[in-house]
Amino acid sequence: MTTLPTDAPVKVAETALRTRARAPATALKPAMALPGRYAFGGFLLERAQERVLRSDGSPVALTPRLFSALLFFVEHPGELLDKGTIMDTVWPGLVVEENNLNQVVWGLRRALGDDAHGSRFVETVPRRGFRFVAAVTVLSADEDWPPPEEPVARKESASPRDLATAVSAPSADAVPPDPKTAPSVTSVPKGGPRARRWSWHWPAVAMASAAGVGTLLALALHSRSAPTSIDAELADRRSIAVMPFTDLSDPKAAHVAYAVDHELTMDLGRLQNIRVIPRESSAVLGTSDTLDPKRVGRELGVQQVLAGSVRQDGDRLSVTVRLLRTDTGALIWSDRFDYSSVADWAAQHNILATVGNVLDTKVQQSVLERAVRSPPSSAAVDHWMRGTYEMNTLTTREQLVVARGHFEAALAAQPDSVPALAGLAFTHVREVRRRWSADPKQSLTMAKTLARRALAANPDDQMSLAVLSAAQNFSGELDDAMTTTRRLLQLNPNHTGANRELAVSFYFLGRWEDALRQVDVAERLNPLDAANLSSLHETAGTALVALHRYDEAVERARRGAATNPSSLVPLLIAASAEAHRNNLVAARQQAAEILKRQPGFWTGRDRASRGSTAPAYLAGMDHFREGLKLAGLPAAPPSAAASATASR
Repeated sequence: MTTLPTDAPVKVAETALRTRARAPATALKPAMALPGRYAFGGFLLERAQERVLRSDGSPVALTPRLFSALLFFVEHPGELLDKGTIMDTVWPGLVVEENNLNQVVWGLRRALGDDAHGSRFVETVPRRGFRFVAAVTVLSADEDWPPPEEPVARKESASPRDLATAVSAPSADAVPPDPKTAPSVTSVPKGGPRARRWSWHWPAVAMASAAGVGTLLALALHSRSAPTSIDAELADRRSIAVMPFTDLSDPKAAHVAYAVDHELTMDLGRLQNIRVIPRESSAVLGTSDTLDPKRVGRELGVQQVLAGSVRQDGDRLSVTVRLLRTDTGALIWSDRFDYSSVADWAAQHNILATVGNVLDTKVQQSVLERAVRSPPSSAAVDHWMRGTYEMNTLTTREQLVVARGHFEAALAAQPDSVPALAGLAFTHVREVRRRWSADPKQSLTMAKTLARRALAANPDDQMSLAVLSAAQNFSGELDDAMTTTRRLLQLNPNHTGANRELAVSFYFLGRWEDALRQVDVAERLNPLDAANLSSLHETAGTALVALHRYDEAVERARRGAATNPSSLVPLLIAASAEAHRNNLVAARQQAAEILKRQPGFWTGRDRASRGSTAPAYLAGMDHFREGLKLAGLPAAPPSAAASATASR
């Protein structure tokens, strides 16, 4: 057995690397025989078999592209690899965009259970490239793995053996790390479901190197336990295998079925905290018409499976999609999408984006419902799921308070948890949007602070970007909001929240027609998410009043109330629109219900809590409030009105 320290990677001839960019991979002849088996961080990579195993013997689902990238990384542990070199290796002879490489690295991190920063395996070096940071051990063909004395490690942890390898021979030119940012290494006791974390500072590492590995392990045994990160838990619970879609066409059109399930896999892959097993890996277990959901769950380690069929009849194309649970085989959701032609399907690619967002909603709903039916737990992920469930079913301020308590409990367990920070920030934005906040400016400041903390830990976290954009919109920081939204759309063009917040930015700019068009886009992307629809109906309804399109505004108010009966905004829209179209009886009925629900309501309240100063926005909102006055709602707070009466 040969250990490859991180400062002594296996070298491949430079000429071979240069040739790789121009010639097919099969033409490459290594200068020397390369090792066939590599062990790292609780995994075994076998070159000849083109597979990666966990220490319990289960395979890691990797596409050929992901395997090729991982092989290149483990051949060069500790070496800074520039992006061009990696792309030349993974896509030999092809010209590809840098975003493809980012997707591959993201896929590797998810498959190996790494976090968004690659702190255990593939580390990002900003503006330069990537580095494989785990210690790598070369094994001969006859060496057992894992060794008998090594505890069996779960896929999301590194073993004590890896810990010892990583620190037993530090580089002579190594620089002591900052104690505040010193790394942590995780390991799991045999059979244990939770990771045990060792945290050390550089002096401790130096002592351990001098005194032997035993000293380091002794120190580690006295450290405290820490749960697996919420991100890793979510990716495991929100895991899905995409089966090859069945071709029902006559004559057969297998290429169309392949295109549909492949594109759908790509759309799912853009969603966050969801582990997707592509159809290339799941195909070994059958197709959509022969699948056994329970077997798929057992062998691929996923909790949902996506199946479907494609039928081309002349020019027309129909795509049927089914989402099933793998523990019971029960159907979670199904739908059919019809197109006038294959060209229509290609042109309306946003329909597949809709499927991706609907699946995300349904998977999330399934995970959360199972979580809240289970006994309460002190684990951070349990608190996060319960908080998220409350926010997804929010109808009262009391629910929001409960949700906030769960997110705070999650942060108490994991202070730097990105999902918990984003969830807590979301509660502050939502209370402003629902007009529940006693101090909207303070709520928005808190939301922005929390979202930025999350983004400092993970700049690509989509939930945090969406929350920050919303808080910036309501604070009147419209340029910043648009910048944040564009960043989110770069990561995921089909993100429902990003498209919704773009509509809100147009709304606060007084670009009412643009806001309505963007509302339609966001609504098509996710027609099943009630919270999303509620916000869209409210944005559209207010814009329609500002445009003097009162009949349409009343219809939007009706749809908004049906989606979220507890929201005050549909009542406000209906009251203003009915008053403007001279239906004062209906307007005053709406006003009476508003005052019943919120006795201290007055029409100028929102002016102080909405930061936009765009002239078109202010003019539209003045027109909206004029309708509220006509409906009989007070223009000033009750105390001010009483003082004015007394002075007269």
